[in-house]
Amino acid sequence: MISLQISEADNSLKLISNSSDSIALATKHLADAQGKVVSGYNQIDKGKKQIISGVNLMYSKLQEFDKQKNQILSKVQQLQTGLTSLKSVFLQISNALNKIAVSMQSMKRYFEGYRTTNIFHVPSEAIKSSSFEKALGSGIMNKDKTIAKIILILDTNPFTNKASIL
Repeated sequence: MISLQISEADNSLKLISNSSDSIALATKHLADAQGKVVSGYNQIDKGKKQIISGVNLMYSKLQEFDKQKNQILSKVQQLQTGLTSLKSVFLQISNALNKIAVSMQSMKRYFEGYRTTNIFHVPSEAIKSSSFEKALGSGIMNKDKTIAKIILILDTNPFTNKASIL
């Protein structure tokens, strides 16, 4: 019976020894897995930091973009104001040119009539004015009244912008 107990004890020791080897192998596998988990965690932490850095960079660039967008909008508004002013000036120039064209057509008709008739025509309103009567006696016309000196008195310098839009 002792031998049976020794045999059972020997079997139990072998079983414990085998179990100890299995536990040691499992512990080694567990340690390897734990190392992989720690390495994975470190990679995740590094990736998280890169993501945070990227988000911060993106936020910074969006702020710069917003600032530049506002500057561009301001410049576009200034350009629009300038173009509106330029349009107004062009309209004034166009109106002045139309007035000049009408005056030139009137002068052309008058001088075409003068060329065919050799008669200088003074409108009746001018003849009836007191200024015309003064002009006849002031040396503006020669004695036989065939030559007249014309003097223009302007209230604006003809070489200024103001005169060009009148």
